[in-house]
Amino acid sequence: MKYLEMHTPSYLFDINEFHKQIGKVRQAWGEIGLCYSVKANPFLVGKTPEILDYLEVCSPGELEICAKRGVDPAKIIFSDLCKRRAAYPNLCTGAESV
Repeated sequence: MKYLEMHTPSYLFDINEFHKQIGKVRQAWGEIGLCYSVKANPFLVGKTPEILDYLEVCSPGELEICAKRGVDPAKIIFSDLCKRRAAYPNLCTGAESV
């Protein structure tokens, strides 16, 4: 890979390498449910749904990212510590804990 001269800090992410690493985890652990935190790299939402079982969100903003990218709500795990019903107006009411 040829590196470009940059005048600011940069973050490079190799989506193909990420997919390979997920494959290694699945090979080592079998068919376990894999969950990825949206906060870690929200730009991955929509690029990895076929290789991940769940996406974890902990804020209304992260939930909105998932909704805009068409993530199946059944694949979303909510871990917002405050879980205020008003913060999630579009969340289904059949959830165990909101």
